[in-house]
Order: sequence, then structure tokens, then C-alpha cells
Amino acid sequence: MGNAQDHCVGLWATGGSDSAFTSPGLSISALQNRPVQIKWTNELVDRYGRYLPHMFAVDRSLHWANVPQEPGHEGLVSTDIKPMLEGRRYVTPDNYTDPETQYTDYTGPVPIVTHLHGALTVKDHSDGYSEAWYLPRANNIPAGHAKYGRWWEFLKEKHRRETGVDWGEGHQTVTYPNTNRATSLWFHDHALGLTRLTVYAGAASFYLMRGLEYDVLDSRTGRTARAPAGPSNVYGQNSPNPGADLALAIQDRSFNSDGSLFYPSSRSFFDGYQGPFYPEEPGIPPNWVPEFFGNTMVVNGQTWPYQRVERRRYRMRFLNACGSRTLYLDFRGIPGVEVWQVANDGGYLDEKVNIMQLEGWRRGRVILAPAERNELLVDFTNVRTGRYTLRNVGPDAFFPGGRPAENGEEPRVKLYPFEERDVVFPRRIRTPPARSWPSTWFRAGVSTRPRRVVTSG
Repeated sequence: MGNAQDHCVGLWATGGSDSAFTSPGLSISALQNRPVQIKWTNELVDRYGRYLPHMFAVDRSLHWANVPQEPGHEGLVSTDIKPMLEGRRYVTPDNYTDPETQYTDYTGPVPIVTHLHGALTVKDHSDGYSEAWYLPRANNIPAGHAKYGRWWEFLKEKHRRETGVDWGEGHQTVTYPNTNRATSLWFHDHALGLTRLTVYAGAASFYLMRGLEYDVLDSRTGRTARAPAGPSNVYGQNSPNPGADLALAIQDRSFNSDGSLFYPSSRSFFDGYQGPFYPEEPGIPPNWVPEFFGNTMVVNGQTWPYQRVERRRYRMRFLNACGSRTLYLDFRGIPGVEVWQVANDGGYLDEKVNIMQLEGWRRGRVILAPAERNELLVDFTNVRTGRYTLRNVGPDAFFPGGRPAENGEEPRVKLYPFEERDVVFPRRIRTPPARSWPSTWFRAGVSTRPRRVVTSG
């Protein structure tokens, strides 16, 4: 790869009033059956309070948020529709000269709304409905632009009646009951027609649901089982002695020569098609591409990352945050490692699965579709000290349903000696019965802001 160099990359980061802003954002750790309220704030403005346009080309020909409220079918003026754009043809921003006969990429203020992916029993006012987006509180919102999606007012009033907490310009407070079993969820932007772009820009992270001491019961004894524990890793840290509970968000990205993020701005990138586009050719949008596969794997915001581990067991939570790519994580390049899957999107499995003993080409490989999460117990006890590579061997394709083809690297693994005797995880695991916990509210504020982040690559 050549010598590592530091590049300053523009990203959209997430953080709280008393925490650093990072991309992926801060991980939120919640307790089962302890409801929380979170205030999500759209702070995508510059230091003068002016709105920032999106980092990537926003396609106005889709069924999208339609912030400018351009007329749709039969002249309907509304947000969250597909504008007709009659009598106009698409041109690139550099060639845009006549709004009467042309249209180009949307460059106005960015709508966001946050969705907690995989959460159960969340009411509609807090679910991050794609048509309940909101703009930042900027001082230069263009005339005629809606500040909220068409379901904003209805859901705002419903949340106020049920909780007594109101929403306001540039922010939304949501209520999560946290009724899931202990599992790994994630939150991300969900604005209509922009989710793929804003998640790629960095607005996503883990939401870890913990079940206190009742996470896992040992079916042999009925007592609490001991899984590898300790504080979850902090994004960007590779300390010599990390906690044994690691959360790893994997994304594929591409970069321009100056280190900035690249995302296709034209359909021609996908298949070479040069036009005409909507509405001249009704079924073909000018910017949107059916799929995109970045050529660089990024883990917790780091290119060519590594994780220092000791010769012991770890609990590793994986999230596939790619937009299109199915991951095939191959542990076979780490001789002596043992890997068990103990949980998936819905929580703990009834029995752990020995990944290293699967049959055929799936032996030693973990498959993750976009947005999928799982939890693994990875035991490095019998691995010799050294450097190893956990590879993604999946092809540049949606899940192909067949043998993988080698394609790129995942985190490098560095092993360090660890002398303590490790804990034996039970052969069988089972979920505990539902338990009632005091409804003590936890409130937090989380914002999305532009940030310059240094990445090594």
C-alpha cells in the first residue's frame, strides 16, 4: 500500500453535548426495559449559521423529500413526492443556466431524521419516519422550501400529547422503550430519498441493548453465564489492552485523490449510460445508481485499520454498514482461532454456532448482508503472537448465493500475550424470561454536525 499518510476528510459526525463528535458516531448503550428519550438535532450549518448543502449529488427526479416543494402529479405542491419537472431536461451543475428548461442537482439545506434500526415497539412518532424529516435551524433557508416533512406536525403533536415533550426547529425528541432482548442495534439517517447518501457521509452508529446481569443464562446451571466483558472500544482507539467487548462497524468507501469521500454523481458511473434522463426518459434518474461498491474497506471510520488483541476471548459485534455490499468475513487466515456466533439481529441464539466447523466454503466465514448485525465470541488463546488479517472475500455484488471471490482486506489483527485463564462459555445458551425494570427515564441530546476527520491511508 505504500507509506501511510494522514488525510483530512470531510464527514458528517454525531456526538452529544459533552462528548466528541465522531464518524461513525458515538455508541449509545441502553438497558433493556429502561426507556430513554433522545433529542436529535440537525446542525448541518457553517460557523455563520448558514445551511450546508449535501456532500454528494442529490437526485431531484426521485420520490424524495422534495424540500423545494416542486409540483408533482396533477400539479400537487407538497414535500415527499416525485416532482414532475415537466418541460425540463437534466444538466450537470456546471451547465445549469436556465431554470425554465433545465434542472440540476439539489443543493439546498439537508433534511435528516434518525431511525433506530431493529428496535421493537417504538411508536410511530419516534420511529424516524422518512417523511418526518427536518432541516437545520439555518438563517438562510430559501423561500418556498419546507422546513419539515409532511408527517412532522402530526407526529410532533402526537409525541407532545403522549410524553409532554415538544419538538422545535432543527430538532426532534424521540422515545425508545428499549423492549428488545439484549442485542446490537444501530441508528442512521432515514430521510426520504437521501438515506444512502447521508449514511455514507457518516451519520450512523451502534445502539447496544444490554440486559444487565440477565444477558445470558448457562443452561447447565441456570446461573448467569460469563461472556467476555469490559467497556466497548472507542472508535479510533487501538490501545494495547482494549476491553473484551468490541463493536466494529464496517463500510466500503472510495476516495478522491485529495482524500475526500467519493460517491457517484452520475448514472454513467454505473453502466455508462449518458442520457437522456427523467423526464425525457421516465424510468432513468440522472444521479441515482442501483448499487455502489467502494474500493476501500473502512472499520470504525479508519482505513486499513488494525485491532490489537490479546491471547484470550473477545466478544465482537459486527455491523455491515455498507450500502450494497454483502460481507464474507474470513477467519481462516488466523491459524488457531476459534469463532462462535452467539447472537444475531434479534438477540442471543438458542445454541452457539461454531463458525470454524461449518461445512464447505462457509467454513470459517461469517456472512453479513447490508444493515445486518451479529455477535461473535472470538478466541485467540491458541493463536501465536503475530500479525494476521481478517479478510472480506465477498465479491462486488449483492449477496450472490455462491462461492466468494477474494476482494480486499478487513482489519489487521495484532496479538499480545495474555496470561490469565479465560472463561469457558457454555455449550448452550438460552434467553431469560421477560423481567420488569423501573421505568426510570434517561435523557440525552445527540447532534449531527460537519467535521474534518483525519484518517490514515
